[in-house]
Amino acid sequence: MRRSNSIPATFFLVFIPIFSVLPARAQFTAEEIAQRPFWEEFLKTAEIVRFEEIGEGVTKPLKLYLQKADVQSKACWKNPSGLRDGFQEGWQYEIAAYRLDKLIGLNMVPPAVERDFNGKPGALVYWATSERSLLKVMEEKIQIPESALEHTDNMKYLARAWDCLVANDDRTQQNVLYTKDWRMIAIDHSQAFRSSKEYTENLIFGRNGLKRTAD
Repeated sequence: MRRSNSIPATFFLVFIPIFSVLPARAQFTAEEIAQRPFWEEFLKTAEIVRFEEIGEGVTKPLKLYLQKADVQSKACWKNPSGLRDGFQEGWQYEIAAYRLDKLIGLNMVPPAVERDFNGKPGALVYWATSERSLLKVMEEKIQIPESALEHTDNMKYLARAWDCLVANDDRTQQNVLYTKDWRMIAIDHSQAFRSSKEYTENLIFGRNGLKRTAD
C-alpha cells in the first residue's frame, strides 16, 4: 500500500483550532518541553550500554540503555516496515508523529529520532517516565482521583482528535500512559499516517467514525 508523504491540508484546517488551546492543557511540563533538544541529541549520540527485548507489542521493540557522560536513560528502538499481520507499518511514522506533535504544541508524544542499531535503521524513542498504562488502570480497577477526572476525560478526547489527525487506528489501552500526576502520554505510532481512501474520507472517531465508542 502506497502512502502519501504529506497530510491533507483539510486536516489542519479542522484540527489546528482545536489544538490552539493546548498550552493550558499540555501533557509535558514547561521544563520537559525545554529539555527536548537535549534528549533529541542524547538519543542520537549516547552510547548504547546494553539492550533487552521488551516482550510486549507486535512490533518486537527493544529497550536500549543509554549513557553519555554522567547521564543515563532508556529508550525504545523499533524498525517495523511494510505489512505486518495485514497492517502497513513504518518506523518513520514514530518520528513524524513526534515532529508533528511538537509543531502543533500537543506535547503528548515523547522525543523520537532516527538511529541505526545492529546495522539497521529505526526509530529511537525516549522512554517516557510513567506510572501506569490505561490497560493497568482498567485491569486493576485503579480509581482516578476526583481532582484529575476532568483533566483525564479531556485528554481522552484530545487523544482521539490526535489519532484522527494522524490517521492512527492502532491506539490501544497499552499505549496510553499516565504519569504519577495523571498527565497522558501517547506512544506507538508505527501504524499512523494512513492514506488509503478509507482514512482520507473518514475520521477514526466521531459520529461516522471508523471506530465506535461508548462515549
